[in-house]
Amino acid sequence: METKTCQNCKKNFIIESEDFNFYEKIKVPTPTFCPDCRAQRRFIWRNERSLHKRPCSYCKKDFISIYNNGVPFPVYCHTCYYSDSWDPLSYGKQYNQSKTFFSQIKEEGEGIVDSHYLVSSRNVTNLIGSVNLRSLSNYFFGRKLSQEEYKREINEIDFGSRKVRDELLKKFEEIKQNSIVRSTKQINCVNCVGDHLENAKDCYYVFDGFDLEKARYSSWVFGSKDISDCFGMGSSELIYEAISPEEVNNCKFLMAIDSSHDVEYGLFCQSSGFLFGCVGLRSKEYCILNKKYSKEEYSELVSKIKQEMENNPYVDKQGLSYSYGEFFPSELSSFLYNESTAQEYYPLNKKGAKNIGFEWRDEEIRSYNITIENDKIPDNINDVDDSIIEEVIACMHKQNCIHQCTQAFKIIPNELQFYHKMQIPLPNLCPNCRHFERLARRNPMKLWLRNCAKCKKEIMSSYSPDRPEIVYCEKCYQQEVY
Repeated sequence: METKTCQNCKKNFIIESEDFNFYEKIKVPTPTFCPDCRAQRRFIWRNERSLHKRPCSYCKKDFISIYNNGVPFPVYCHTCYYSDSWDPLSYGKQYNQSKTFFSQIKEEGEGIVDSHYLVSSRNVTNLIGSVNLRSLSNYFFGRKLSQEEYKREINEIDFGSRKVRDELLKKFEEIKQNSIVRSTKQINCVNCVGDHLENAKDCYYVFDGFDLEKARYSSWVFGSKDISDCFGMGSSELIYEAISPEEVNNCKFLMAIDSSHDVEYGLFCQSSGFLFGCVGLRSKEYCILNKKYSKEEYSELVSKIKQEMENNPYVDKQGLSYSYGEFFPSELSSFLYNESTAQEYYPLNKKGAKNIGFEWRDEEIRSYNITIENDKIPDNINDVDDSIIEEVIACMHKQNCIHQCTQAFKIIPNELQFYHKMQIPLPNLCPNCRHFERLARRNPMKLWLRNCAKCKKEIMSSYSPDRPEIVYCEKCYQQEVY
């Protein structure tokens, strides 16, 4: 075990003996960023929600892209990107010893193309406003009812009314505050530290994963083994510092790599092997900076580059040093902070993002002709007819938030049919603000030391000690609810 100081946030973090074993196994130096700063650095390379209408750089037809018109590289539509009309190797460059490796990656990237109110209940039917129930039915806000009584209660509720829905939600939140919660949610897990895990073994600080073994500091991962610092990954083994890869083996420092092996510092490559610093390659091997080499030349030059990355690290505008073993510098990402996944898990305002070196996307100046203000939306879905699809509705936040508020939104026909069928009132927030409101109901991807409220044993929990919930360890929770 070793304690280090994160070069980014300056806080101490611990490198466990299991971490050392993993780093030795995949032949990388120990990290200089703490786990949270490493995750934040990866997340800024992924954009899931900011979409832009722009022309394809090849066929010139308009399409919807995650890249705005201001990015310095060509962006192709799906048809052109997967055609044989261009060759990624044509963008290959000879490694330049006089420049840092990451600055050459940046130059390469600029030329190539990119493309009802229940909690913790199981096996239940006919429940509303209930917590921690198992194999039960006909419960209404914690009260056991007969089937006839339950139906009578339900029939008296106007679910199509926003006012009624808000009152139900408030009542449900009050019940939650007085109910026990389990410290973390794990199903069929052995020796795991994390939350929302299923069928996992020997995992540490992992969130939202299943079918895992020996995973560390990762989230949204499945079907993988011997991985660390990964996000949005499946069916992979021996992976370090990666975002959005799938079916990869023995790879490090990746962004959107599929069906590949032995790749380091790769972006948007598929079905390839033995790549170093490559972008957009398909079915290629032994390439460095998109230039083809023999097997022997590749091995020799990769060793040389790694050594020179140590001797001549890339230094960003914040003064942070990036040598071999670090993920891509955040300032090289094509996405601004508040349009990246980082904003969802590590939310900042513009000033906060700028203070630590991240760029920010200012709200677009929009000229929507809003036809319905937020407070004029009908309270009840049963009072809404098909004419609503012609309206432009004002978002309640009116861009006074950090959620990429679109200021206004429209209702499409299929959406309206769904609301009528499910008796759901019209939304009063734009899709982006709705998304962030849902995220706020999730626990953070973080763990705290605290004590079980019943047996007082020290536990790790995704509920911070200053929260009001009654948190039980797994053993006490199981004894209470079963």
